[in-house]
Amino acid sequence: TTSRDNQTLVTVSLAPGVAGTLGGTRTVRVVGGVANFTDLTLTGTPTPSDANGAISSDVSSPNNYKLVFTTSRFQSQQSNNLHLVHKSPAAVQVTSHPTQLKAGLAQTSNTVVRVVDVDGNLITDWDRLQIAGPKVTAGYSLVGDAAVTETFTGTKDISVIRTGAGRGTATFTDLAIGASAGSKTITYSYSGSVDSVTSASASVTLVGGAPAKLVEVVAPPVQVSAGVNFTANPRVKLQDGWNNDTSEAGSA
Repeated sequence: TTSRDNQTLVTVSLAPGVAGTLGGTRTVRVVGGVANFTDLTLTGTPTPSDANGAISSDVSSPNNYKLVFTTSRFQSQQSNNLHLVHKSPAAVQVTSHPTQLKAGLAQTSNTVVRVVDVDGNLITDWDRLQIAGPKVTAGYSLVGDAAVTETFTGTKDISVIRTGAGRGTATFTDLAIGASAGSKTITYSYSGSVDSVTSASASVTLVGGAPAKLVEVVAPPVQVSAGVNFTANPRVKLQDGWNNDTSEAGSA
């Protein structure tokens, strides 16, 4: 039967043992014997899933959350397990990337980008979210330098791994910038069936690439005496195709 109690206050909290935050109105007065919690929210680390994104059914698994209802009058009551699942993609994060690139040459260390929800959790359960074909795209703004023709090459669209090892990430392996040496910025953007996903960027230092030409630094003297050392020693240097000095192995 339903109680006519309209006075008791019931407070809800998270059971100890997991790190999470319970938001909303957590203390409610009983009305007609019922305490109705209408705006609770839970944030924290999602409940672990297997390699295919299926939520763990192990009740002892970490991040299986429980609610505890308490009053000053009665014994507390604990809920069943709550599985915290990912929200939709909210941002991409660059977790590793090269700090230096050689002009026109593919990167020698990989760039790894992860897709996260609004709480910063790596998204792994793509099937539950029903997002098909998520990918991350690398972009670089060509500045149109009058002295050189800039290039940005390599595989710029990478599919996000949906299942198995590395799920939730996209790895770039062969990006290359051809331009004048200096600091450059590559932007990584998400595309899928979700709008307004925050992009991420990474800065790299561009240095000289493969030799493409010889450039005269010091010209020989206009006139020399037979059998006598030149009065000015001629000197040339190597440059790549974007007029950057280079010591990269190769021939020009």
